[in-house]
Amino acid sequence: MANRTLHILHTKIIATDSSHFGGKISDLAKYGEPFYQAGFEILEVTQCIDVSHFFRLMMINHLTKDSTVKAVERLKRPISIRQLNEEIYEKMIPGQPYYIRSSSLGERGGSGIYDSMIYLPTGDRRHDLNILWKVQKRVYASEFSDKAKAYREKHNAKFGMPLLITPVVGKLENSDFSPAYAGEGYISFDGHPKIRITRGIRTEAEIMCLELIDGKVKVSHKEKASSKWVIGYSFLNNPNYISRPFPIFNQITPGADKSEEITQQIIKKGTALLHKIKDIKASLYFEFAIQDDESNPVLIQVNPFIDNISRASINPLPEGYKLVLKGRDIVNYGQKFGKGIVYIDKASPNVTLAQQRINSLYHNYSLIVKPDSLTRALGFPSIGYEHYCNAVALIELQQFMMLDSEPVDHRAFRGSKHFDQLCRREDVFFLGVENFKNDWIKKLPLGEEITDGMWFWPDIEFGISNHRSHGEFFINQHKFSISDNLTGES
Repeated sequence: MANRTLHILHTKIIATDSSHFGGKISDLAKYGEPFYQAGFEILEVTQCIDVSHFFRLMMINHLTKDSTVKAVERLKRPISIRQLNEEIYEKMIPGQPYYIRSSSLGERGGSGIYDSMIYLPTGDRRHDLNILWKVQKRVYASEFSDKAKAYREKHNAKFGMPLLITPVVGKLENSDFSPAYAGEGYISFDGHPKIRITRGIRTEAEIMCLELIDGKVKVSHKEKASSKWVIGYSFLNNPNYISRPFPIFNQITPGADKSEEITQQIIKKGTALLHKIKDIKASLYFEFAIQDDESNPVLIQVNPFIDNISRASINPLPEGYKLVLKGRDIVNYGQKFGKGIVYIDKASPNVTLAQQRINSLYHNYSLIVKPDSLTRALGFPSIGYEHYCNAVALIELQQFMMLDSEPVDHRAFRGSKHFDQLCRREDVFFLGVENFKNDWIKKLPLGEEITDGMWFWPDIEFGISNHRSHGEFFINQHKFSISDNLTGES
């Protein structure tokens, strides 16, 4: 089956050993067959750069596993890479965007840890080869990032970065390239097939979550954002532009009648997708794109996923635990206990460095953050995977909301691109809390201020219970007492 799937992939690879080409391609080979049988096309991997070129680059430049991202980005192009890239370039089509995709030996079919980039050959050979090398360096550099190092340490994962080269699914219109539809899905999520799908053209933003329950399609969430967006890639008519594979935003609004028509198109396409995947038996997460209204869906990547609703048991808490935070936005179900609470009141470079050290030294603690700590909106480094991967619980005090925005709901995939995926894979319980009172946090005993805007209580025990409808965070007050009505509820 694996060899047959690789034949479908149109690659020249005759082995699926991830020690050469990484987990993404081996997962496509291993899990792509049921999608192919269900009517999907498998992403065409046109070329692969195996891991030997990565290790040769390290050897020539005296790099080690502990080298930095900046050290990689400063590298000059060696002769071996120049010759290899000339061969790669000969097989590319000018004007066709390509993914230069990470396929680290330590990841599966997409982990959210490593970078992939978009590359657009223009036909100017010298210029294109220079940009290709810059793109490759960025992808290689992600193997040396702090979050990659934290991921490998936690999972005892392999080191090394093969690259996959695939055409981007979609069509070029003006300076934008996008598919007709794109999204992600689960064969089983909360016990049912579920997808998140959007129309990938210049239209009013309509992002829909659909699930199949007892043979009927239910719209579990419909988001109409205040901004107008495209699932696609803007090249800005700039030959020096290097794009990351993230959405771009456009202020383009169709008429109201057109908006309803688009909604029905998305529901129709999503319904067809759910019926395609309903008979797949494996438990998987996948990403897809559809080039145009007449095309079959293309499987972009796939990897195993365990629907944790099946193991979410919640028991009454032991005596002495007091409810202090409660919210409706959750990732992962069940109940966990731990020791140690970190509270971040405001973001700063010193805070992120201190939290990274705590995360490397402590396990099974909880991290409570303000919303600006999880973004780069203020110009500071954000709290990312390398700052929370060893925590039991990550709690966001969702204090600030943009005008006209809906409440955040990670169950409807309304979080950062890979955030909820990382929480699920790492079994980190996430809880988003609105309308909270936080003055009690700094009054807790046995703690200390690590740096301006950051406190740590290493000896306080806690519990977190995430139900289907809400989550609750408790503190064990057997050594002290705290006041009533701490959840902010009236």
